[in-house]
Amino acid sequence: MCEIMRRINNNLGLLWSVLVWGVMVVMSVSAVAESGGPLVVHSAWVPQAPPNIGVMAGYMSVVNVSSDPIVIAGLSSSAYEEVQMHQSLVEDGISTMAEVKSVVVGPGARIEFSPGGLHLMLIAPVSTDNSADTVPMMLHLADGGWIHFTLDIVAKTARPEVDVSDAHDHSMHAHHGS
Repeated sequence: MCEIMRRINNNLGLLWSVLVWGVMVVMSVSAVAESGGPLVVHSAWVPQAPPNIGVMAGYMSVVNVSSDPIVIAGLSSSAYEEVQMHQSLVEDGISTMAEVKSVVVGPGARIEFSPGGLHLMLIAPVSTDNSADTVPMMLHLADGGWIHFTLDIVAKTARPEVDVSDAHDHSMHAHHGS
């Protein structure tokens, strides 16, 4: 019986070592995949959604810390059926939005996704549960890379320096592709 217990303990130690090594390999591969290139996303946020709203606008800063231009080819989220990049425009005194298919971030440049300018449109939430604090996002690069980040869900009163009065209601805008 003692010999059996010794072998079980030896095998459990080996199994534990293999399991820990495997988790470390998976984590390092995920970290490489998530880096997606030399872009840094920060100050990413979305206003807290009113009940039953189908479209929200999201905002962030993207900085290219490399010496090469990087193309943002799109975004996605497991929390929304679709994510688009849009540019607010004023044409003949009428506010409109145009979908932007890609954005080039020049070497060392910063691109602001902000109210009244370039921004994200989060379309058709997959859940009606409004208890989350963040929205998971994936930024897709033209070279096939990607960056995982989150948008912080912020109460409207938490961003007094930014006018978000129409950030969640885009019904007054005409939508058209570019």
